[in-house]
Amino acid sequence: MRIIKNIAIIIISLVATYILVSLFLPSKIKIERSGIINSSSELVFEQINTLKNWKSWSYWDNIDKNMQSTYSGPESGIGAKHCWESSNDSVGKGCLTISEIKPNEL
Repeated sequence: MRIIKNIAIIIISLVATYILVSLFLPSKIKIERSGIINSSSELVFEQINTLKNWKSWSYWDNIDKNMQSTYSGPESGIGAKHCWESSNDSVGKGCLTISEIKPNEL
């Protein structure tokens, strides 16, 4: 009986710790990556600013060639949106929207 009581205390402690830690975690996260590309900033900017171009070099498109993609908004720039859905767990589903640009810079 004492072992069951100890196991119950451990489980309750773990659940309480999980809940307490989750209260301090942010509700949103921001992911940024950087790298060096040996090309002109104009060419790189055009590739990134036009979401349909991503299909030719995106890592995720190479994982699932049957991924369903939809585009909305302008062809490029602020408001351009790409949504995708894949049965591959590594790709999943989601949407990406360009919210800010600085030509040839950001």
